[in-house]
Amino acid sequence: MPLAAGRWSDDFVRQVREKADVVAVISDAVALRRAGRSWIGLCPFHEEKTPSFTVSPERGMFHCFGCHAGGDVISFVMRREGLDFRDAVQALAERFGVPVPQAARSPAEERAAAQREQWLRCCEVAAAHFERALRGEPRARAYVAARGLTAASVEGWRLGYAPPEWEGLVAALRAAGIPAAVAEQLGLLAPRPGGDGHYDVFRDRLMFPIADERGRIIGFGGRTLGEDSRKYINSRESPLFAKRRVWYGLHLARQAMRAGGRAIVVEGYLDAIMAHQHGFTSAVASLGTALSAEQAGAIVRYAEEIVVAYDADAAGAAATWRGLGLLQGGAARVRVLDMPPGHDPDEWLREAGPAAFAAALDNARPLPEYLVGSIAARSDLSHVGGRLAAARELAPLLARTPDPAERTTYVEWAARRLLLDDPAALGDMVRRHLTEKGEGYRNRSGWHPNDVSASGRPSAAPPHRAPSGAVRAQEGILAVLGRRADLLAGAGAALSPEDFDPGERRDLAVALWELAGDRAGLGDGGETALARLLDGPLQEPARGFAARLLLAEEWDGDPEPLLASCAATLRRVRLQERLDAIRAAQRQLEGAGTPVPDDMKRETERLQREIADLKGRASGRAAAGGRV
Repeated sequence: MPLAAGRWSDDFVRQVREKADVVAVISDAVALRRAGRSWIGLCPFHEEKTPSFTVSPERGMFHCFGCHAGGDVISFVMRREGLDFRDAVQALAERFGVPVPQAARSPAEERAAAQREQWLRCCEVAAAHFERALRGEPRARAYVAARGLTAASVEGWRLGYAPPEWEGLVAALRAAGIPAAVAEQLGLLAPRPGGDGHYDVFRDRLMFPIADERGRIIGFGGRTLGEDSRKYINSRESPLFAKRRVWYGLHLARQAMRAGGRAIVVEGYLDAIMAHQHGFTSAVASLGTALSAEQAGAIVRYAEEIVVAYDADAAGAAATWRGLGLLQGGAARVRVLDMPPGHDPDEWLREAGPAAFAAALDNARPLPEYLVGSIAARSDLSHVGGRLAAARELAPLLARTPDPAERTTYVEWAARRLLLDDPAALGDMVRRHLTEKGEGYRNRSGWHPNDVSASGRPSAAPPHRAPSGAVRAQEGILAVLGRRADLLAGAGAALSPEDFDPGERRDLAVALWELAGDRAGLGDGGETALARLLDGPLQEPARGFAARLLLAEEWDGDPEPLLASCAATLRRVRLQERLDAIRAAQRQLEGAGTPVPDDMKRETERLQREIADLKGRASGRAAAGGRV
């Protein structure tokens, strides 16, 4: 089966799923032991002491009964490695010897891929040019030595030097056959005012190549070695380089993050390099203090604890606090290291050595405690206005604390610390933020680790609540339709994807309904619809949800009564929601002294009759031994 543009064929994905040993793949990250026909171990996606993570080699699935993460071998690689569907499939194919077909690309895709390769080659040529220049410039080498950088660090981080001449990089790129216009797009060259050529943007600077997670150079930072008033300059935003998405050193730090479960966030290039040089190889630099949601999402895939080691001035900036809040919303634990006044990690490590830095890391303060202390220290708490201003500043930051019990504890402690006359006032402010922003406020970027779509690692499983009748009904419908293609084909008469709650259930329903519209896609009935969807690029969280349904034990008896019962339950719930909304509108009218329209009364009576009828049918099925 040929590939569609940019997409693996279903046959190829099926081959990969069948060939990939789910136990072998997961054993790379989890110590598993056999338990009957399954394997069990400690969940890699949340902290636990009693194993609740199960792997079924027969079905090629995994499921955690603690945090409810689940899926197939592709889902596991996507979640654990932070890869998208296509890259996860390719990684498994290469590991297990499945020949990878070449995707057929459209002309536009071919042009885009060629352009990206040219940009990457331009950056690589520039990096090599700067490396050669550093080896031949005594003044730059002396500066590197004075900063305490070893030869191994210089080589490992590919440090370089941009000479002071105006056309050194211009000549190097010309010799490599790279048009100046390409380098101009990346901010490496700039056009001369007269239009007669280009000149180097980076001159007389120590150069720090910036790589993506795969180690490919995508931009540069440069520190002046001359009289330029701009101490540091970075590559401008380009098709390759977007500062809000990049961590300096992540390609070198991510394995240590995974192994130790901790990420160290510093501010500058030299801070990160010096941390690695002293053995703290999970350090990355944020390239500035205003962290973004994209950066937060990139880092929480690898570590369940983040320690922020900014210098005192940076850590006190309001922009920094907002960025730290993004990390707090996505990571299990965020703590802040107390730096000595006037020091940054680079200076402190060189002066005090790794032992002092390691002790400070272990004693770093939890982010809420740090924020409360910082705001209280710089606020005037001697009068009511100052105390309320501090509370208003702190409330949105505390609202990002993921764990409700922890959030309540810090709110109560902060109210005392801020000397609030009414301790409940801060709690009210925090609740208003949660209400106004919605429950997704703390994880609105979609990468909260307690969400099955994320690939980060939470500190604890989310609290398990018994599913509501509506949720049980929706999952029952999807379980039946996902296993019985013959029932799925006729389901559209009574149901639609809009009947399902937004999120993984509706996403899976949409995929099933699309499959039902494709007679060829349903196949000959030998393969369930759920398995068929897993052979395609079904995205998380619907992918993991489909795999969990497929992993569940099959029911006994005829599934059609179960489907009818679940459909009736869901219909009853939706009608009740409609009735509740109309009754609320009626109460508003009555409270305002406005007569209730007759059509609203008739609609209320109709809904009541239909709900009562559905309840009566359910009671009849239950009395007859049916499943509700």
